[in-house]
Amino acid sequence: MKIVFLDFCGTLFNVNTTLHFLEHYFLHKGNKKYKKWSRLLNLKIFIYINYLIHYLLKIDLSRNIFIGCLKGYSKDEITDIASSYVKDVLFIYHRRTEIWNRVHDLELRGYKIVVVSGAFDFIVQKVCLESKWDYYASSLEFRNSVCTGRYGQDFLHRKRKMVIKILGTGCAKCKKLE
Repeated sequence: MKIVFLDFCGTLFNVNTTLHFLEHYFLHKGNKKYKKWSRLLNLKIFIYINYLIHYLLKIDLSRNIFIGCLKGYSKDEITDIASSYVKDVLFIYHRRTEIWNRVHDLELRGYKIVVVSGAFDFIVQKVCLESKWDYYASSLEFRNSVCTGRYGQDFLHRKRKMVIKILGTGCAKCKKLE
């Protein structure tokens, strides 16, 4: 079986869907904590600090802080807004059509499409179910259907390991498509 592994953000869509969705979500919800952090984390000193931490420790501090702003929101609220976000914003304004056309050509040639992403699973799922693709994505942690503001599982910087796990020993035959 021929498999193509794709990333979500920057490949299928021209935005970081996690941060873009959070901005979209909090625009609808009006979260003061998010607005405060957004202003603070956009200061040059914090951008440099975040870059350094991200580079050295593979931790995206601003991403984790923004996700913390979801604490206390219900799973239904988050996924309802995610549905409209995918349909009304992501597909219309941020879809990379040339990539989608190439992926469609690969499907016609018999390739199985698998998305491996650090983006939220509820966003990746909506896209992949419609396209009939398999996916592996980061998930938020929920307790009693309420977001804890943390990841349950985070694939950021772990996508390669996930691909190796999926393929097992067959990874030696992998080719990068240009």
